Amino acid sequence: MGHQRGQYEFCSPNDVVNASQSTNDAYPCAIHMAMFLEHEEFLPHLTQMIDALEKKAKEFAEVIKMGRTQLQDAVPMTLGQTFSGFAASLRGELRTLNSAAREFLTVNMGATAIGTGICSKPGYSMACIKALREITGWSIHLADNLIEATSATSCMIQYSAAMKRLCIEGIVANVERCRQLVEGSIGIVTMLNPIIGYKQSTKIAKEASETGRGVYELVLEHNLLTKEQLDKILRPENMLKPIDIKL
Repeated sequence: MGHQRGQYEFCSPNDVVNASQSTNDAYPCAIHMAMFLEHEEFLPHLTQMIDALEKKAKEFAEVIKMGRTQLQDAVPMTLGQTFSGFAASLRGELRTLNSAAREFLTVNMGATAIGTGICSKPGYSMACIKALREITGWSIHLADNLIEATSATSCMIQYSAAMKRLCIEGIVANVERCRQLVEGSIGIVTMLNPIIGYKQSTKIAKEASETGRGVYELVLEHNLLTKEQLDKILRPENMLKPIDIKL
């Protein structure tokens, strides 16, 4: 400006540059703008990740694994079903992210320190909104309640929560290990209940628990089923939905 640094009598950082702004409206507004910009750039990558999960679901459709619930083995399922669930979950999160991102376009600019707008000139907020719309091309608007908007961070929290459920390509299945865990798990007894009966299933489960031996091995040892019958029960297609298995 033709003056030396520090000659603030010509241009004061507080009185001229900062003017009516406060860190409590300028900072959140800037963060909202940055987050919305990042969201628009991020969406194509998220869509690619969901597509990758769905491809993995098909790739792993024949890989048997143990499903777990309550921190323990439950019943067998396919690894493909697991990845299909991940994909469906993220498609839901995509909607959540879009909803949360739209809230970034609601700002509290001009509310100054606590949301009352004190120390700003009349019309300051709307002048800021108009300028932001012209610069960004986004449908930015002023919050209905500036007191609430100045203290709230709910849209950022919601967006952050959805982001935490995202990550995928390069994942490979250890098919043999998955199969071993299925055959060694007490959980497969659940699938055998309708076939060998609850009494025999309970007996096998108890023995497996006490000896550390696998259910698969014990069922064969007690001649409850043949290997061919047991393998038929544990086919991937029999893990996908309720089915009446004919041995």
